Amino acid sequence: MKDKFSGAGTPFDFWEPPEGHEQRFRIRLEKQTRPRRTLWLRRRDWSKWFVAASILFLGLVWWWTQPASLNELSGQTSHIIQSMETKRTQWERMLKKELQTAGWDMDAAEGLPGAQKLIDDAFRHLQRLEEDYDRLQTQFMEGGHYRTLDAMIRNKEMQHRILTDLKQQLMELRNRQIYENRTHQS
Repeated sequence: MKDKFSGAGTPFDFWEPPEGHEQRFRIRLEKQTRPRRTLWLRRRDWSKWFVAASILFLGLVWWWTQPASLNELSGQTSHIIQSMETKRTQWERMLKKELQTAGWDMDAAEGLPGAQKLIDDAFRHLQRLEEDYDRLQTQFMEGGHYRTLDAMIRNKEMQHRILTDLKQQLMELRNRQIYENRTHQS
């Protein structure tokens, strides 16, 4: 048995592989050890750029949507806040002036039946809105968010609307009283 496996004189030993066989075999082995460039690897090459661009895009969006700093906002809006504060006294004067141009003053308006209740309700609403405005103003000075500024503006608009509605309701009461006085006198 040793003779058969020792390799001497067996039919397998006389045949030599052709020249370059070993070299071609090594090339094939090297090709197998290199990773094949699949679609995933090709996709990974551009995916690095895609991820970098996405991060850059998200960073720009975040930066763009950030509110301005408190110093910038307070510098730009200090004159707006001051004008809003003076609006309160201006509106009170405006209501008195409008009533005077209509031919009567606040005392006459308060003398109308139901007018005092309207005036008290309006000033109670204005007082609540003014308290909300003061709270919003302190929030704005602390945080400086643009939504707080929007709420402050809406608050002042609501105050203006209440005063305008009050004036209109007082005028309607006055006209109704004038009409009733004329119909009773006739």
